[in-house]
Formats: sequence, C-alpha cells, structure tokens
Amino acid sequence: MNISELDLNLLLGFEALLIERSVSSAARRVHLSQPAMSNLLSRLRKTFGDPLFQKAGRRMAPTERARQLTPPIGIALNVIRKAIDDKPSFDPSTADVRYSIATTDYAESIIQPNLLRAMKLHAPRLTLQTKRLKGIFDLPVAELDHCDFALGFFPLPFPPGAGLAGTASWQERFVGIISKRHPLARKKIGLRQFLSVPHIRVDYSEERPGLLGDAIEKVGRRRKVGLIVPHLVTVPFLTARSEMLGIVPLGLARSLAPMLSLRIFELPLALPPLTMSLMWHERHQHEAAHRWFREFVPLHTRHRY
Repeated sequence: MNISELDLNLLLGFEALLIERSVSSAARRVHLSQPAMSNLLSRLRKTFGDPLFQKAGRRMAPTERARQLTPPIGIALNVIRKAIDDKPSFDPSTADVRYSIATTDYAESIIQPNLLRAMKLHAPRLTLQTKRLKGIFDLPVAELDHCDFALGFFPLPFPPGAGLAGTASWQERFVGIISKRHPLARKKIGLRQFLSVPHIRVDYSEERPGLLGDAIEKVGRRRKVGLIVPHLVTVPFLTARSEMLGIVPLGLARSLAPMLSLRIFELPLALPPLTMSLMWHERHQHEAAHRWFREFVPLHTRHRY
C-alpha cells in the first residue's frame, strides 16, 4: 500500500468501528450517514486486503489483522490530535528571544521607550533589534524577508496576495513646527506665510515628493526647501536652531516642543491621517512567540494626541 494514497478519514472510521462494533453506531460517531460508513468500510477492506470486521451476532468483531492494526493506528491518531489541538506554549517571562523590527527613527524615539519599559516588566529576557526601513510610506516587502516585523506608516488596507499581515495601532497627523524666536511665531500661519519660509524636508528616499509635496503641487504652488535631511527626529532640533520650518508627526512635536521652545501649528493644507501599523509575513502567522509579540506591541505603543 502506498501511504500517499491513504485517506485519514479511513483511520478515523477504523477507530470508530473498533469502539462501536456497529456500522450505524460508528457512522453516528464520525458524523456520517450509514451508507457512507458502509462505503468507508469497503474502502478499508480494500486498502488493507482484509475483512477487518465480521458479523458476530448483532455486533461486529475485529479480525486478527484489525487487532494488529489497532495499536499503531491509535498511536498515530493521538499524535495527530495532539499536534492539531495543542497550541505551542510561550512564556514571555522566561523566554530568551530576539525580535528584529524594521522601522523609522520616529518609531524608535516615540514608541520604543514605552515598549522597552513594558518588556522589562513582562518579558525581561527578550531583545529588540531595530533595522531601518527603506521608505517611510512604502510596504516593507523586502524588509520582511529578513525581519520579524515592520513598524511604520504603511498604507491600508494591505494589498491581497502580498503574503503580508498586520494590525493598525493608531492614527496620527502631521503638524508644522517653528522656533518661538521666529518672526512668524506669534502670527497666524496661513498658506502664504507657510510657503514663504524655507522648509526642512525629510527625504527617506528619492521615490516621490511625499504627502506634503503632493498637497502643495495640487494647489499649484511651490515651497522653499532650505535643508534636506534623512531623519525625521532631527527636524525639531534643526528647526529650533534655525529660521526654517519643520513638518513632523504631532507626537514627535509634542514630545520635544517644550524642551526646544517650538511653536506647533496646524498645516494650512489638508493631509491624510497617518496610520501606524505593525506588519509581518504570513509565514509567521501561527508561531507562538511571534503571535505573543504582535499582540503585545499594540497594547504598549498606542498614543492619543
């Protein structure tokens, strides 16, 4: 017999017949009709080349071959049931695991401090390794080939067929920041004033103008760019020590404005909200350690601004 041709349902039927010693009772046990169970018994007999069960009064008695098959089939079914029914255990309080996360400098500075404090309390032996995302708004397909997770402002919903899964943590928006020593700091900053001041532009990559660049192009205007930097977190520090204007997420602005004497203002252009999302590859979907971490992160990184 070729094991690749063996139907697992045959073994379940065999087990039911051993227990019930009746075709009709075995059928009820495995939720089949009596004709379907009779057909299954015929297939069993053909598969093993033996009658297996023979009438003995009102019941059916196993043949010698059936008695020989009983122990190994029982063991095999129990192993399969255990593999299916038992979820792998994961104890974060004792686990020694390293998670790699592709993310931005913004997430590192705003999110990771809270996450690390929570990990110290609930999972003291876990380690985080951060790697840089190639683009601030692009799906991290390449990064998830070698990282456990990606955390960033990714577009939702995720495209079907990409092999990715994820969960949204919270939404945030961009705001403007300017030094309180700037001449415009005490004035209303409309579109004209906004475009008259040199901007600090964050350029993670050279893919496209970005959300703000797209919004300015839609109104047929141009902005002055005085400085281009590769990191979002440096923008508040550079803004505080210059005559330039910065555009950053509200959470970053609020965390640094008091220390750096910055004024926060609403942008005179409509920009879509930002969704901070945790993403992973579907191949990790059922791993116990992975599942624990992706449930833990949103609980300790949500912000409300």
